Amino acid sequence: MFILATIGLWILGVPYAILLGLFIGACDIIPYFGPIIGAAPAIVVALMDSMQTGILAIVVLFIIQQIEGNILSPVIVGRTLHMHPLLIILALLVGVEVGGVIGLLLAVPILAVIKVTLLHLRLYVMKH
Repeated sequence: MFILATIGLWILGVPYAILLGLFIGACDIIPYFGPIIGAAPAIVVALMDSMQTGILAIVVLFIIQQIEGNILSPVIVGRTLHMHPLLIILALLVGVEVGGVIGLLLAVPILAVIKVTLLHLRLYVMKH
């Protein structure tokens, strides 16, 4: 995400493209909501340059997000965790309410740990 966003913003001539791309990439760690959080400052900076640059930045970031969201994320998160997306969204909502941004970052890993623990407990109970 960092590389694609940086290249896209740089081609459009958006100021601070590398810094904005780095922020977009960092926010992309947060599943589902991260790309929206990351794109907001880039869009504001692009709109400050010109309305046309702002609209083009929205289009470019939207296309990059669609590629990442529809191709990369389902492959990575879905195959790795074997969890339904609604369960992940629920974990994110609980995480943000309990721990703010840190909770948002830790929600999915904690969910994965809980899942593995429950699966091992179930296997242990079935054996005994």
